[in-house]
Formats: sequence, structure tokens, C-alpha cells
Amino acid sequence: MYPDSFDYRLTFFAGCLTALLPFSAFSQEMIYVSTTSGEETIQEISRVLKGPSQIIEIQEPHQYSKHLFCPRGSTETWIHRNDRENTQFVAKRQDNSIRIEGTFKGEKLQKTVAIDEDAWINKMDFGLSHFAMSEEETMTYWTLKLADLEPLHFRAEKLGAERLQINGRQVEAIKIKITLKNFLLSKLWSAHLWYRSSDGLFLKYEGAKGRPGTPVTTIEIREGI
Repeated sequence: MYPDSFDYRLTFFAGCLTALLPFSAFSQEMIYVSTTSGEETIQEISRVLKGPSQIIEIQEPHQYSKHLFCPRGSTETWIHRNDRENTQFVAKRQDNSIRIEGTFKGEKLQKTVAIDEDAWINKMDFGLSHFAMSEEETMTYWTLKLADLEPLHFRAEKLGAERLQINGRQVEAIKIKITLKNFLLSKLWSAHLWYRSSDGLFLKYEGAKGRPGTPVTTIEIREGI
């Protein structure tokens, strides 16, 4: 957490304005494989860096999402569509709240979720890339659960450097542990993420993507590294 970093929090909002400036863009195409209980799902991800901001697009079977991140890693806009669930909505940060409009599981949706000054990161694997490359050792942030769009407060902590074996190559990585920002719940659930030390590229996730007892999911980059 950043107990004395009011300036850091302010940059989440001021930094969003820089996304409008005419920076040159860099794009990258990647493929990740998500594995749960032996079942694999392919994620085709497009990453666009425009100055200090980034845009992430994720294409999966029957599902698409797009995330616009501000320079300090906070989500500014999240667009999500799931054809099977008749879901399509746009979520945008407005000061210390998130406004969501669209359709959710076939029902019209207009909802405002209250948070605080902490970052909102709704694609935490890529969203924590900036934190991985920063000098900070811990941070807290908000995420909306896709199941019901209710907020969860998380804490991220750096665990140090680690060498990963990715596609037959040794890659130097920064390891991060995430837990819920609640002392009791943090003892029941945690997950780990790895980022390339040279540039913060998301490499791997390992942890349950649900309640305690949910099968462990592993997400790992397969192409684009």
C-alpha cells in the first residue's frame, strides 16, 4: 500500500490526459494459453503502446474485451462483450467511482460502483506491468468481478527476481504476489504473476480465479515474447 503517496494517486487521473497527445504507437500481437484442470483456452491479445499509455484487446472464443490504461497502469475504460451470455457493456472511471452501462446477461445495465483514490485495474495481469517496473514494493488497487460487477480491493507485493523457463528459453522475471486487501481473506487466497525484468511484459499467472477451493489456473505466454 502507499500510505503517504497522495501524489502517486493524483497521477492516475492527471496521467489519463496524456493518452490524448500525439505519441507514436507500438503494437504487439501475443498468444497466451490459460489452463484449468487440464483444459486449455487460447487468448489472442493485441497490445498497443501509445506514449506512456497502453491499450489491451483480448479475443477468446465467444468473448472480447478491450482495456485502456492510463500511464500509471490504472484502467480508464473497459469494454466487454460475451455473446453466449448476451452481455455487452462499457465501464469508465469517473473520479472515485466506476460508471457501467450496457447489457448484462440479457438485462439492461446502468450502474455506478463506488471506490476510492486507489487505482482501478480490471485487467490486472497487464495492468500490474507498470508496478512491476516501478520502485514501489507494494500497492493496492480495485477490480470489478466479472460475475456480478461488484468491486474487490487487492494488494500486490513484489517478491523479487526469478528465472522462468518460457518456450524453452530462460527469462529473467519479477515475481508479484496478489491477495485481497483483507487480513483474514488474504490468508485464504493468493495468486502469483511474473513480468519480464527488461520491460515488464506479462509472462505468467498462477492461482485460483475464484473462491478458495477453485481449481488453479495457469496463464502463460506462448507466442510474442
